[in-house]
Amino acid sequence: MARLVKDYSIVVLMAFLSGCANMQAPGGGDVDRTPPQIVSVSPENGQRRFNYKEIEFTFSEYVDKRTFKDAIFVSPSLEKGFDVKWSGKTAILKFNEELKPDITYNITIGTSVTDLNNNNNMAGAYSYIFSTGDVIDKATVFGKIYDKDPNKIFVFAYLLGTPGDSILKRKPDFVTQVGSTGEFRLSGLPKGNFRFFAVGNSFGDLIYNLNSDRIGIYNKDVTLSQNDTLRERLNFFMTKFDTIPPVLQKSVMTDRNHVLLSFNEDIAISSMETANISFIDSASDGTLKPLYVYSPGGKKSEAVISVTGNVKKESSLSIEITGVKDMFGNASSKIRMEVPVSDKRDTVPVSISQIEPVDLNNIIPEFPEFTLKLDDGVNPAKMTSALTVSDTSKKNVKTKVTRVDDAIYKVKVDQKLEPLSEYFLKVNTAELTDAAGNTKDTLLQSKFTTYNSINFTGLSGTIKGMTGKYIVELSDVEQGDRVYKTGLQSDGKFEFVDLLPGKYNLRLFEDKRGDKEYFSGSLFPFEHSAKFFVHPLVIELIPRWVTFDFKWNVD
Repeated sequence: MARLVKDYSIVVLMAFLSGCANMQAPGGGDVDRTPPQIVSVSPENGQRRFNYKEIEFTFSEYVDKRTFKDAIFVSPSLEKGFDVKWSGKTAILKFNEELKPDITYNITIGTSVTDLNNNNNMAGAYSYIFSTGDVIDKATVFGKIYDKDPNKIFVFAYLLGTPGDSILKRKPDFVTQVGSTGEFRLSGLPKGNFRFFAVGNSFGDLIYNLNSDRIGIYNKDVTLSQNDTLRERLNFFMTKFDTIPPVLQKSVMTDRNHVLLSFNEDIAISSMETANISFIDSASDGTLKPLYVYSPGGKKSEAVISVTGNVKKESSLSIEITGVKDMFGNASSKIRMEVPVSDKRDTVPVSISQIEPVDLNNIIPEFPEFTLKLDDGVNPAKMTSALTVSDTSKKNVKTKVTRVDDAIYKVKVDQKLEPLSEYFLKVNTAELTDAAGNTKDTLLQSKFTTYNSINFTGLSGTIKGMTGKYIVELSDVEQGDRVYKTGLQSDGKFEFVDLLPGKYNLRLFEDKRGDKEYFSGSLFPFEHSAKFFVHPLVIELIPRWVTFDFKWNVD
């Protein structure tokens, strides 16, 4: 018995000690949101006649070692690269080669460095500049990337001058990473003529990858002197260039009268014409004829083909289609794919699935526009006659119906409506028959109310420092599809009237193509983007108050 008690005591003691060894601080407390930063560096930044083999970067906290090494960019690039070793919070960068004489080097630590505590990114890139000669190149550029996620974007700088240089097919001469605010600064540039790009480098190889990387093209090439600090901000909007036609990934009959196609990217549904679609049944004499084409539920990477005809369940059915375009205009050649057959019947009549805008209680009286989305394709001519807009006395108002696809239609009221009044958007479904022959004698109507014009707001003023054709654009911060545009007059004046109250971003851009749309530039052939400026403050426009004499000097 004594032995059992003794052994039991030993077990309890070991369990207690084990518990003590695993004691942890109690949970809770504020989440760490403080980004890591470099608090000291040795040798000091800005050294001339640099002859050191190593550089020490000390952080304010422990950081992820892997993210640090991946975030180091050396310009000009090193043929043999570098190694990194650690001592606590200090990273020691060691060169694997002799540095070139009389050269200014710029070592950028990008914002992808994260701390160990909560994976916080550095707020901004850190630039370490030194020269192996007597002179440090001090040319500097700065600017901002206007994007939802600027933290993953780089600024590439290429020195121009070599004939036949394949820019964007090689690594940039100088590079920096953009911070979470979109702001960037690139220093230590030599004198010369530069071309700048903002690149969302998805593979992290510092090479622009066409068809996968987003890119922003600056509006001109920039010439810098040795100590130049460019006063003009380099601002970028991101876009994507695509040269690959869409690929059909899946096709299936969902019922006897519908074939669903799924593509690898968004497609221009208007490019899918029934004349370019055919079905081949190699196992029987059954045939299918395409009637309507539309995007189901607004999914732009999918298309539904409404068909008539008969095929047997055991049939071997294929679809052939040509000329399908993506959103960049790339057209497919002939696509052929087998289609699994369904004998399920479609017995549901056509109905309205959605009306936009969703809020029908605040419609602008001046030429309002609606989008009607049906749950099936219909004859566009029938839809035009089935759709009317009327007031409370049942008097119709002028409308213009435009087909987006065979299930989505835009309805524009072609006259000014009375403010603070009720109207009805009506669809007589008796005129609408789907591919299966389903129809229903029902009048679908949705009431909408026009906005009281007394509550409208406005904005007018002067923008100084610009010459040429420019567009002034207001976009609602909370309602992204609410955008107003007006031209900038030759004296710099502009005016917006009858605006809905709200908080707005103000942008000014060069009307480079004369279509009142921002031009992102071109790669093939190369063409710079349009110049643009973004007002730094959100502008709040309140009801019943027009803001006059607004002033903005873009210089």
